[in-house]
Amino acid sequence: MNTKKGFLVLALIITLLIIITIACGGSSTTKSGDVTIPAGKLNQYLSNYPSNKNVYVEKKDGTTDNRPDDLEELCKDWLYYGQKIIEAESAGRSDKAADYRESFQQVNVWLSDYYESDVTAMFEILERQGYNPP
Repeated sequence: MNTKKGFLVLALIITLLIIITIACGGSSTTKSGDVTIPAGKLNQYLSNYPSNKNVYVEKKDGTTDNRPDDLEELCKDWLYYGQKIIEAESAGRSDKAADYRESFQQVNVWLSDYYESDVTAMFEILERQGYNPP
């Protein structure tokens, strides 16, 4: 009897993993290829940022992150955690604000791998796209 329950649980977990994989992978299939932008050159893409592509911005050391759109996601995280810090402090939740501040600082560390001009350009691109953190 326990063996049947074990197989049922295993089948349920596998099914959930498949559903999650399909759900998460759905958005990446709409992108049509990859674009690599040389370090320090993102400002050249302010008016024509390839939002329908997987964008890899080179870091200061000339490498790219394995994750497509890494710089864009880091900038979005920076905006998100900055907003959450303010909200938590305003609500008197200094403990929550400290947690958000820790994540915010980690994002700053990761952003320091990129040229400041590329980070600034990405913030401008996000603003032009009308991005607002959730």
